[in-house]
Amino acid sequence: MSKKIIALFPASFNPIHNGHAEIIKFAADTYDELILFVANNEIKKYPIIISQRAKLVQEFIDSLEQDNIKVIEQSNTNMLTPLVAKKNNATLIIRGIHEQAKGIIQDKLIEYEANLADSYLEENPDLDFHYIRTNGIKVSSTEVRKLAKNREDISGLVPEVIYRETRTLYE
Repeated sequence: MSKKIIALFPASFNPIHNGHAEIIKFAADTYDELILFVANNEIKKYPIIISQRAKLVQEFIDSLEQDNIKVIEQSNTNMLTPLVAKKNNATLIIRGIHEQAKGIIQDKLIEYEANLADSYLEENPDLDFHYIRTNGIKVSSTEVRKLAKNREDISGLVPEVIYRETRTLYE
């Protein structure tokens, strides 16, 4: 009997966009269980609160009709990704790679991800990492927010099921 693989996908989902959606669909089809961890990065500012972001993520997940995905949100700053993974028996961290959207050169991206993995492993040495690059979807949450704020079309950048609500929240 093979071991059940539980994956954790931590992100701010600020907002969830089609790149996230592609990663979520792939991971849900690949692993036994997928946990989406809606988190805050202490160095970033968020135009909407975490519970609103988690609600959008949940609405998207509900539209998929898959029963192996759950959404949790960071309720306090002590909820660090490696500890959330341990608490939820997740042994795999999902990381989305979209350096073109972030404008990061590849060497810096690799260095950043390696340092992040090292810090996670200090807290939880049982973790493994899966880096997923989207198939041609080069979008970032920053870009979506900027377009929404300027009342430009974001319909092709976010899941259709949450388009209207996303546009309204980020205008």
